[in-house]
Amino acid sequence: MGDCPEIQTGAGEIDTLRGRLTAEERVHLNAIWEYFRDQNQWIPAVSSISGSAGPRCRPPGTVERKPGSGRTEEGENRCRLTFLGVLLTDQGKESERLLIRYLEYVRDRYQADSRVEWVGSAEVEAALTLTPEQSRHLRQLIRLSHWWGGGSAFGGREWTVGVPIDVDDLLGENDLQRYVRQHV
Repeated sequence: MGDCPEIQTGAGEIDTLRGRLTAEERVHLNAIWEYFRDQNQWIPAVSSISGSAGPRCRPPGTVERKPGSGRTEEGENRCRLTFLGVLLTDQGKESERLLIRYLEYVRDRYQADSRVEWVGSAEVEAALTLTPEQSRHLRQLIRLSHWWGGGSAFGGREWTVGVPIDVDDLLGENDLQRYVRQHV
């Protein structure tokens, strides 16, 4: 799907990768993520931070070029961050913590009632005491990380997602940070 080579990361390597980012790479990743966060769509390749025909793939495996989708003109290229790319942004640690809290909630909810199939923004916001901005951020992370199963409805403010397909794996998982990092 992307023009960039993939890199393999182990569960403990994300912190190392964060530390190895150059200032230019950090600006590049943050700009793409901020655009997505604010516009709810990926940045057009021609609106590149690099000023050329589109953002370069730096570091490898963090940015993909994606043909037009959603509200874009047919065939318009967009640059999107991979899940790894999001975790390497300045908001990456916060994103990781938010996903861990969400997965803990889903795990606990599923453990209490294995028939649960859906969770909604209102219940997640209440359980995790999230602000509307944090809820929006979580919605974007869930979409990007694909931690939803059985369907989803991502509206402007409210969202509903199916519990992750691998929710059974969460039951025996004590280290959700390792689990999230392995998902990368």
